Amino acid sequence: MLFRSRVAIQRLLSEVEVLANEIDSLPPSVTPILGLVDGTLLLWVLENETESFIQETLERFQASLEMAQRRRVPIVGYISEPQSRDVVNSLRILACTMPEPKCDTYCPHRLKPHYQTPPCAGTERISDADLFGKLLSVGERSALFGSGSKILKRMEP
Repeated sequence: MLFRSRVAIQRLLSEVEVLANEIDSLPPSVTPILGLVDGTLLLWVLENETESFIQETLERFQASLEMAQRRRVPIVGYISEPQSRDVVNSLRILACTMPEPKCDTYCPHRLKPHYQTPPCAGTERISDADLFGKLLSVGERSALFGSGSKILKRMEP
């Protein structure tokens, strides 16, 4: 898992660095509306990394964003078919009847004789896209959701 997340981080860093360099190399008379990357710009996967790796990654990432910012071109991420479960997991936490919403702590006991199925059971395979696909009509959008990732607090505004 560590190898896969590091490859994903390096791919994102490379993509953002190339994009920022391309923006910076444009003639002053050309100003793009935005720079678009395929995927998220949230580096939440860094939360499980070593401090030195986090620091190096954030410095490179921040330098690319600042390069584009000097040209007044925002770099944005786009997730075309998200398999994320952030909203669904928030609903699971809301429905949780355990003392704390810690699935790994409380729900592995499901094989014991007196185990009761929790209210969130059945949501394990539902993505946010599945949920919103049922709630929204074509062209409608959900509310904007923010991230509570700890790594965002380490990035400069």
